[in-house]
Amino acid sequence: ISYKFKGASFPQGRKILTLRTPGAGLGTCMLLPNIGYNPSSFPIHFIRNSNAQVYEDTAYNIPRIFEAFWTQAKVMGVQTNDILDNNGLSNDLTTKCLVTGEGCIAPNLRPPATRVAIDFNGPTRRGGRVTQSADVTLLESSVQGSAADTYYTTKTFSQYNVNQDLQLFYKEVTSLRRKENDAIDGKV
Repeated sequence: ISYKFKGASFPQGRKILTLRTPGAGLGTCMLLPNIGYNPSSFPIHFIRNSNAQVYEDTAYNIPRIFEAFWTQAKVMGVQTNDILDNNGLSNDLTTKCLVTGEGCIAPNLRPPATRVAIDFNGPTRRGGRVTQSADVTLLESSVQGSAADTYYTTKTFSQYNVNQDLQLFYKEVTSLRRKENDAIDGKV
């Protein structure tokens, strides 16, 4: 996948931006950790389960997105919420695994996750590097399809950056459109 920053707007003006605003500081919006940056292309995965449902491989994708947008950071470990049973998800996290999948004891690292926590090593504003943690929970999600192969999602998230004791809430609106050559064009 490749991203290209095309612009941002501030309907209430730039004066309301602080480091407590999601996206104003590096890593404060897990899904776009460095708003305005154009990362190199990177892979993302989707999984088809036994019921032919397709969902995002959160345990694989979040570390790739995070490192692509914040190239000075390195994700050290990832956890997702575990499957309770075939009917739902638990809010409990799996054991911590390396982003390569090594060290995973739980066999269900890749269920359709609504929560992901990462440990990452990255630079700080005061200088030096430190291992930090972030925990993101999907609070609400809606999906709409329409004619002409267009697909829209709206997701609301809560993110807690542990080291900064920073709780953030944000909404991601995505539109995807299939082009004639089977490529996908999207906007976040």
